[in-house]
Amino acid sequence: MKASKRFGWLVAAGLGLAGVGGAPAHAEYWQTQVFLQQPQDHQRAYVSGLLDMYQHARAQLAPVPRDPIWECARQMNGETIRARFIEWVLAEPALWRFSPADLFLQAMEDFCRTGR
Repeated sequence: MKASKRFGWLVAAGLGLAGVGGAPAHAEYWQTQVFLQQPQDHQRAYVSGLLDMYQHARAQLAPVPRDPIWECARQMNGETIRARFIEWVLAEPALWRFSPADLFLQAMEDFCRTGR
């Protein structure tokens, strides 16, 4: 089973916890085609939110010291992650039926494993 499938529930759980105990959170679901049509700054904010929720869910629900995806992501800035993700998604249009959150985890695994 791919790690993205194992950790997909972490992102979903984190999204459910986003507004607990603080200011109300606003989450928005975008299909991949909608995500690709957004301006770069909106894409960057969306991807940053996915990464934040991944980090939060990992820390709260399934802590892993030195999580490889988080360690890898920390070495890139938001624009680099956004650009690499867009490039990765555009190369695989057959995957666009899946949500950007699922695709993002797969893409991060590929980036971090291959260094590309």
